[in-house]
Amino acid sequence: MYGGRITSEEKSTLSTYIGVSIAVMLAAGAVYFFFLAQKEKKETRGFDPNRAVPSDAVLKHRLKAEEYFVVREGGTQTPFQNEFWNNGRTGIYVDVITGEPLFTSLDKFDSGLGLPAFSKPISKDLLLEILDTSHDMQRTELRAKRSNAHLGHLFADPKSSTGQSYSVNSAAFHFIPNRTNERRRLRSVRVACGEKACHAVDLRRRAASELARCSGSCSSPVILAKLSLILRDDSVFGHATLRSLPERKTKPLRPAAGKNEAKSNAEKNGNPAL
Repeated sequence: MYGGRITSEEKSTLSTYIGVSIAVMLAAGAVYFFFLAQKEKKETRGFDPNRAVPSDAVLKHRLKAEEYFVVREGGTQTPFQNEFWNNGRTGIYVDVITGEPLFTSLDKFDSGLGLPAFSKPISKDLLLEILDTSHDMQRTELRAKRSNAHLGHLFADPKSSTGQSYSVNSAAFHFIPNRTNERRRLRSVRVACGEKACHAVDLRRRAASELARCSGSCSSPVILAKLSLILRDDSVFGHATLRSLPERKTKPLRPAAGKNEAKSNAEKNGNPAL
């Protein structure tokens, strides 16, 4: 710089510094927003019974407009024009707010109302049944106990195996499918079962079975969450989960009688011809 003037070389250097500074600031901002998005994704993925239910303000930002309309404003979706009314895939239906498993496809049936319908929830302890007298009708409203999300209504239905239809809105749920193909699904693993190892069983089938019968001793939200991960992911984790489940008491199988034992029994019974 001579006499207060900036030379072209100094201009070039200054421009380089400014360009580098802007690039660094943009990169830092991108990294910040990336980790912020990852944190939010981690907070909303899966089910954690220790995680607090988000506020309505957070949910309004996080959920789709139709989801918020259903779960927080008590709305009802249009029959036959919602995501899961005719969904026939195998999997579980989890609360759109908390990710808590509430229903399984094993209990889904066609009620003819154009909304997802289930004969029973995974556990009745997960739901609230509230008298609803809106629209000049008397109905039983269904809400998720943990998140207080409006799910739908409970009706009597002779088509249901339990005589009840849990008619719910698709927007109140995320569906977690069993993505494994048939070959992979038929792959068996050995699981511990009391003193001896059980015969090879399909881990995912057992997980679905456990979900279906979870109205009793295994209705723990933690176990339900683990079962949902078994259906979603691969099963090193699931192996440990099933070992932690309450086992059904079964009588040990007796080995088949050998030839000498059969002959001895026959002689005792007075039939030496064997």
